[in-house]
Amino acid sequence: MKILHLLAQIPGFTGSGIYLRSIIPLAASAGYEQAVICGIPRELKIVFDSSAPLTFYPVYFETAKLPFPVTGMSDVMPYPSSRYRDLSPDMLSQWQNAFQERLQQAIDEFKPDLILSHHLWLLTALARQMAPSLPLYAICHGTALRQQNFCPHFAPLILPQLKNIDLVFALNRSQKEKLSNSFAIDPGRIVISGNGYNELLFYPQQRDASRTKRFVYAGKLSYAKGLKELFSALEFLYKTDKNFRLTLCGSGAGEETSHIRQIAGQCRFPHEFKGNVTQEDLAEIFRHSDILILPSYYEGLPLVLIEALACGLRIIVNDLPGLKEWLGDKIIQSGLIDFVPLPELVNTDEPVPEKVGAYVADLSSAIKTCLSKSNQEPPVHLESLKSHSWAAVFERLQKHFPDPDND
Repeated sequence: MKILHLLAQIPGFTGSGIYLRSIIPLAASAGYEQAVICGIPRELKIVFDSSAPLTFYPVYFETAKLPFPVTGMSDVMPYPSSRYRDLSPDMLSQWQNAFQERLQQAIDEFKPDLILSHHLWLLTALARQMAPSLPLYAICHGTALRQQNFCPHFAPLILPQLKNIDLVFALNRSQKEKLSNSFAIDPGRIVISGNGYNELLFYPQQRDASRTKRFVYAGKLSYAKGLKELFSALEFLYKTDKNFRLTLCGSGAGEETSHIRQIAGQCRFPHEFKGNVTQEDLAEIFRHSDILILPSYYEGLPLVLIEALACGLRIIVNDLPGLKEWLGDKIIQSGLIDFVPLPELVNTDEPVPEKVGAYVADLSSAIKTCLSKSNQEPPVHLESLKSHSWAAVFERLQKHFPDPDND
């Protein structure tokens, strides 16, 4: 069986890119032939981890045919990018032509039995339009629901095609309901598959409880991740407790990222920016940290939580929709996670200004509570995490794959 993977952005730097790169070797081990279409800058070299040959059909941005940076499903990406909402009619036409050319080439040459597309957005809709008879499965990462609010003018291009997708993999039950309501997709065509982590990379080690406590944040440097509020909460804590430091893993681009770095530069508590790090480096940073703080206002399923738990960290995270369902009762009841109530939001991921003060107070309180427990050796529920491994996720996908022998 042949699988054609689709991703309109750079693989490996965001959740969807890590998802793509993680299931490719599993599919190769299971005997599938694979090809990939993705969007990348001309100068970037991409190598996929696969035990079998893989056909690569890159769509190059920042070229004469596509003279702008890669389009990203988030408004702030960890690399220079274009926002879908800013695409002019000419830019959109260039985007469509470039991906249509690669799609047609892959369909003609590779002859896939299944198209597995990331994000319920333009590329998935284009694939449905171009290959109406090929099985098309889409993986939702949550960002399309937000992009729909920012780009309502794309609805005529997207919604009619999404109704005809054969199957959609959603991250959780909450997302399934939103997809059905927002995109008018038959709930019977939506399957909950969850998200995964690499259990060979993320594992615990013994920590020295007496040293300076190490907080870590992992994600994009953007306002929607709650970093301004995190800095305020840590500045407040630093008045009475100076036995901690913060490590920030991840990057961004544009004014938001520059402003976040500027705010951090005015803070007194010790901190360092690591920039983009590999999965191997992130795992090593986790093993030398104590508490992961993720004050994000909007996420699909934050895989970084499972990766941190697997390394033995405690967690502070906003009480995001669908999160507790995904984590499961054993992890919730372990006491390893402190949930912070979400403030009232506008535009999906912006706190109402009048509610920010109360949220910062709640976040600060959660940090203090978590610190009070940090000298206790946390019980690592590795058995509870097995259902969150990439191998388990791929099994959930694979059982729905069509059988080409029965066509």
